[in-house]
Amino acid sequence: MTYILFAAAYCLFVVAVGAYFGRSSSSHLSDYYLAERGAKRWIGAFAASASSESAWVLMGLVGAAYTSGLSVLWLIPGCVLGYAFNWFAVAPRLHHLTDESKAVTLAEAIGFRHNSARLRIVLTAIIVIFITAYLSSQFLAIGRVVNSTTSLTVPVGIIAGAVFVLAYVGYGGMRASLVTDFLQAILMVGVLVLLPAYGVYRVVSGGLSFDVLPADFMSLTGGKSGFALVGLILGWAGIGLAYPGQPHVLQRHMTMRDDREIRFAGPIAITWSALVFGGAILSGVVGRLLVENPADKELVMLYLGQLTNSPAVGGIVIAAIFAAIASTADSQLLALSASIKNDIPHVKASERIGPRMLTVALALLGAVIAGSQNTSIFALVLFAWEFLGVTIGIAVIGTLIMQRSASAIMVSMAVGAVTLLFWRNMEALNGALYALVPAMILAIVTLYASKFVGQSK
Repeated sequence: MTYILFAAAYCLFVVAVGAYFGRSSSSHLSDYYLAERGAKRWIGAFAASASSESAWVLMGLVGAAYTSGLSVLWLIPGCVLGYAFNWFAVAPRLHHLTDESKAVTLAEAIGFRHNSARLRIVLTAIIVIFITAYLSSQFLAIGRVVNSTTSLTVPVGIIAGAVFVLAYVGYGGMRASLVTDFLQAILMVGVLVLLPAYGVYRVVSGGLSFDVLPADFMSLTGGKSGFALVGLILGWAGIGLAYPGQPHVLQRHMTMRDDREIRFAGPIAITWSALVFGGAILSGVVGRLLVENPADKELVMLYLGQLTNSPAVGGIVIAAIFAAIASTADSQLLALSASIKNDIPHVKASERIGPRMLTVALALLGAVIAGSQNTSIFALVLFAWEFLGVTIGIAVIGTLIMQRSASAIMVSMAVGAVTLLFWRNMEALNGALYALVPAMILAIVTLYASKFVGQSK
């Protein structure tokens, strides 16, 4: 029980910090949702990074590495390249577009560039639907962690998680979110470097050997060859293709102060991501030897922390899992609230629906939806991640990189979405190649082909 007290103390600290830095937040949309675009490099880099990596890293990815072994390492180059593309290609262009349009949301900025209300509406609808699902998965993760560490039920844990996030972001908006996510990113990387290092020490000092595990577990190929190996590599690396399509992360890029801060923030974020992904995978690998038959493979990090027999370490690990979840949940909550308040005309025109009230209501809705879910966090997050990638991501690439027209972008989004859904539901195809890869390829090819049919700008 003592380690629960450490975790609770951390949560109170985060709330206090968020309340302090969010005290100057106003109800003006550009302040509440973008902190008047004043984020500096370290704050922006860590906050965007923590927002990108949610419960799926400390829970889903660790569990996947526990099950599959070193072949999961192919995820690292794909995701690191996704970070690099966002920071070096997308972020500067998006910052300039936000300057020009004075936009509060991604959909508003893209709609402004194309002078297309239709495209803005389509993007808003996708963001609202899939960020709501994504947010609910974060609250579900909190509920499962609380249930696994206390006598409280999952629904009670979900409510506790929603209250925790609302305690700072509901009042302080983006100002509170940026600073608290900076702290949570530090905690995440610290735990994902030190805990797996302790796990390696336990393996070596205990004379344990990976030889007792299946040979494929410690192989980068996972025992595959030929086309099956290509499918394995693209399957893990391909996850990084969706980074340009995550509105809650791109909103953090929109908060950056200027190009200079963006330029320096990129390498910081990339380094952070490599350490976090590597630490999560290593945790799963050493956990396979140290944690036998866990009740829940997605909670291996928690079990590793308990092996130290230190209430402080156990509490810090719980806090790190909470940090990963909360840093994504608060950014998604703000992105969702901003999309509804700023991009739906009737809501924007209503003075009775303020950004704080809307944020609270959406958090409660996310908690209710989470209470009705009973699925793998990894699977739930992955689908939302993929769909946002082949729709919002294609809109971002088509607008900022390839400079295509609104109609070409919407056709390409439709191609990507249909391909993703079709491929996902064909067991033979999805088993051979991760659905996001062909979906993104066909969508981008469609964008490129539009140049030759008179649809480019």
